Amino acid sequence: MNKEQTEKLAAALLDEAVTCAKRNEHEDALDLMQKSVKLRFRDQLEKIINGDRELLDNTVKMQFDPDDGTKIIARCMMSILITDEAFNKKYKFHVEYED
Repeated sequence: MNKEQTEKLAAALLDEAVTCAKRNEHEDALDLMQKSVKLRFRDQLEKIINGDRELLDNTVKMQFDPDDGTKIIARCMMSILITDEAFNKKYKFHVEYED
């Protein structure tokens, strides 16, 4: 898939995630949003997994950004990274959840 096709697919997945959220299908919405973020930010995710500590630090900080969109994307990226075996072997992160 080329970059334009990838962007269109990521946008379509995100649109469907919003539709699911409006129907209170939160698990489906989360799954679709993660797939969208994984597609759209695959290069950044790969760089972090391969050891780009500065990008990881920026992503961690973005989780507390005042802009809700930035915050959601960063948290989704971290959620994706936490489930990646190579990431866990390299960084040995500890995850805490807030209510």
